[in-house]
Amino acid sequence: MIASKFYRTLFLIGTFSVLAFAKAYSQNTLTLELEGIEKQKGTLYLSLFNSKNGFPDDGKKGVESRKMTVLGSSVTITFENLPDGFYAAAYYQDVNDNGELDKNFFGIPREPVGASNMDSLGQPKFDKCKFEVRGDKVVKIVFMD
Repeated sequence: MIASKFYRTLFLIGTFSVLAFAKAYSQNTLTLELEGIEKQKGTLYLSLFNSKNGFPDDGKKGVESRKMTVLGSSVTITFENLPDGFYAAAYYQDVNDNGELDKNFFGIPREPVGASNMDSLGQPKFDKCKFEVRGDKVVKIVFMD
């Protein structure tokens, strides 16, 4: 009887430990749908960030970055195995394919740039552009030109 109680307690502790571990390390799929690309040429650079460190300009400090040829008016990008958390995406379109974001004399981009949840002009801020990923998620981003 004592052994039975011991094994039952051990089983419950093990079960709750596994559930807590699985929740803490859950892996999610994030799909970003960029829509409204007007200039259907060049290369799109997109970086995903999980903190304000480097956002939006330094893709090397992001969680993951992608580069793809623009062939149509929309692009879908999928990120897999992301832990629960807050993320923000930043992009720019290198229309002339010179490998850099062209800017004018004042440092204002001459090529399309933007970020998730961005609804106005100006430098995007992580706290305004972030969204929560907890389970698989689809985020639509309207391309700003």
